[in-house]
Amino acid sequence: MRKSRFVRPFYSLPSLCFALLIPFSLPALAQDASPALPTDPKSLILLAAKLNGLQGPDMKPWHLKASYTAYGKNGNHHGTYEEFWVSPSRFKVVITDSNSSQSEFGTEDGVFVAGKLSDTPDESSVVEEALSNPITADSTDADEVDQRIEKYGATELRCLYSDTPVGAIALEVTAADPASSESGTAGKSKLPPKSGPEYCLDSQAPSLRVIKSEAETVIRNGLSVFKGRYIARDIERHAWNNSPLLSVHIEVIEDLGAAAAPDFSLPVGAVLSKPKLRISGRLAREQALNAPAPVYPPIAKAVRSTGIVTIEAAVDTAGQVMNARVVSGPSTLCLSALDAVKHWTFKPYSINGQPVAFLATIKIRFLLK
Repeated sequence: MRKSRFVRPFYSLPSLCFALLIPFSLPALAQDASPALPTDPKSLILLAAKLNGLQGPDMKPWHLKASYTAYGKNGNHHGTYEEFWVSPSRFKVVITDSNSSQSEFGTEDGVFVAGKLSDTPDESSVVEEALSNPITADSTDADEVDQRIEKYGATELRCLYSDTPVGAIALEVTAADPASSESGTAGKSKLPPKSGPEYCLDSQAPSLRVIKSEAETVIRNGLSVFKGRYIARDIERHAWNNSPLLSVHIEVIEDLGAAAAPDFSLPVGAVLSKPKLRISGRLAREQALNAPAPVYPPIAKAVRSTGIVTIEAAVDTAGQVMNARVVSGPSTLCLSALDAVKHWTFKPYSINGQPVAFLATIKIRFLLK
């Protein structure tokens, strides 16, 4: 196993962050492991989505352990994330913070959870996405993908993005633009360019190095190749004002056979957290009985933050939201959208006359007018 390289957190200006990112640590390894790069941006982002992270039907069982720090106004929280993965429907995740732990179990019926984190209850999905699924489905599903070259020091990155939102917008939230002389008047708003994340790859390989949005930046360092996939052993996530949000360091990544055999059996008291059935965002909106709109956060208005927040909500057989998580979106808007969706209620969804739990993907667009 390749020894991890320690990377200091990047808390400075974006240009300095990227300067520290260069030179890349494994250019020869990246070139040897990668196929010929497609010139079409859509094909390239599909290839990058397949080769970055640890998901996919052809992936062999693996074991990973990482440490993380979540930075917040009320202090920093430290924890560990450990996953034993066999398939999308058979895995076990154990997340531990300073005084509590939570276990997640993937099954044919969905994902079950036992225990609850007290320090950082929402960090499980954030860490999971950063480690195993960094390129969102929204970006690969986009009909049109554009690209541009960005130069950082002597190194060029190929940055891929889409201007077109994917899927139905469930709700629009508008507010007066504080920078507009016509603030408070009616008008048609437009999404800013690159309404979704921008994924920047190494120019010679489809290895993901930087994820950018108007609200945050993710820097991926210490790249290595594991089972044909590019893995970043050090991940830093920063808000729009360069303040740190999350840092993750992979301590162990190996074949599952090299780890102690995990116990995949469900413990007493485990509850369904993520149902197997998924319905479209449009159908979810039609099923909604009560869908309170999020509040446009004052800080987001002050920095003129706009965009689309995508929420994944797990709904029980009675139509109540069991839990919800942010899939993507500007960090200045995510919490408001998440809090709102947690209070949505739905008509019970039935199959053959039997109510069933379901997953819904809900997109909320924030606009300034």
